Amino acid sequence: MKTSRRAFTLLEAMLSLFFVMLLLGLFANLAHEFEAVLKQSASKANTLTTLQVGLRHVLDEVRQAVPGSISPGTGVELRLSRVSQELTGWLPTTPPASPWTPPASLTRVRYYLSQGTLLREAGSPPTLQPVAEGLSAFQVQVGGSGPLTVEVKLTQEETKRQVVIKGLALVARF
Repeated sequence: MKTSRRAFTLLEAMLSLFFVMLLLGLFANLAHEFEAVLKQSASKANTLTTLQVGLRHVLDEVRQAVPGSISPGTGVELRLSRVSQELTGWLPTTPPASPWTPPASLTRVRYYLSQGTLLREAGSPPTLQPVAEGLSAFQVQVGGSGPLTVEVKLTQEETKRQVVIKGLALVARF
């Protein structure tokens, strides 16, 4: 007489359950590690974006500065003057009959670090505008041999690393 096996024995069922639970545990651990990597990646991206936006803002304003108004040497703040209005705001729409000169009013601008926030102080009376947050250092170096150059260095410290981004701007000579 032949007997046919149609069910698992208790031992086979327990082993199958053990392997299924082991695989689920490994999968849960893998999902947890993947989530941690995603969070770390997002943090790095946010840090880099913050630094890039701050650096671009400062360097764009340096390019528009009046060359003789930039604070010389090396420092932890940047002072400069720039034309108060955009060029398109004061250009005449039709050619003038007499010689035309643009307005000469300048806006004084100061960039400095205060409690981890890079601030832009401009105008009279001065208004403060935060440019970048979470910084640990802001350094400026002005070089004058040949074309006037301004190097800006922003630093942000995280728990396990220090992120430094540098930028260089050439100041136009009028």
